[in-house]
Amino acid sequence: MKLASLPQGRDGRLIVVSDDLAWYADADHIVPTMQRLLDEWHRHADLLESLAVELAHGAIPRKRFHEREAAAPLPRTFHWTDAADAVRNQPGDGLMGARDPLRRPGASEVGLVAMTADVPQGATPDEALGRVRLIGLAHAVAAQSAPGATGHFSPVFVTPAALGEAWADGALAVPVTVTRGSASSTLTLPAALADTLAGLAAERPLAAGTLVSLSAPLPGDALGSGDTLRIEARHGGKSLFGAIEQVVHVPA
Repeated sequence: MKLASLPQGRDGRLIVVSDDLAWYADADHIVPTMQRLLDEWHRHADLLESLAVELAHGAIPRKRFHEREAAAPLPRTFHWTDAADAVRNQPGDGLMGARDPLRRPGASEVGLVAMTADVPQGATPDEALGRVRLIGLAHAVAAQSAPGATGHFSPVFVTPAALGEAWADGALAVPVTVTRGSASSTLTLPAALADTLAGLAAERPLAAGTLVSLSAPLPGDALGSGDTLRIEARHGGKSLFGAIEQVVHVPA
């Protein structure tokens, strides 16, 4: 199952997206937002899976999905963290969509992002990995002049089961392609999600809607004004999460 959010209010409007990212169906009659889904996964996930099957068979009304129109799948989060337990965004901060311009240059990272349900304190790596509900990509930029990081997220987040062979033992089994200007390179993301989640949950539980990143430095130098960037993971000829596409635009 592939999910996204369209801009609406503070938390977006939930939609189900077809596997080829060509179509979507409204899901807000089942559950209005991604955050509500994560809070109540056991109530809504099966209904959304059924909706996804109906969408795949063209059995329900559908609309064209345009990645550029998507908001961040989870427009705000209670906690965004990584293996170092460094908070990237304070609770309530707005997270950015894949096509939103990048307005501060600096050193940046490309990351796999896990979106969790509640993870109890003391969860084992396997237990914690079992609480991962959705997977996506992020581009995080840190600047010395401002605390924290700006986060831009892939248009679509995907359930681990729907990733199939592209997901193995809690790791993305395909490289991420990073294109800066006309130059492309591939990036293999870290593969320690289960241990990272368990480490974060060792001292305190993780709330539903926590984002946990496993990141690698962006190839090349720090981004500067006017630079263009595209980040995408593909498997079997299909884009898994859609693409993060950005232009660095620093206000005068």
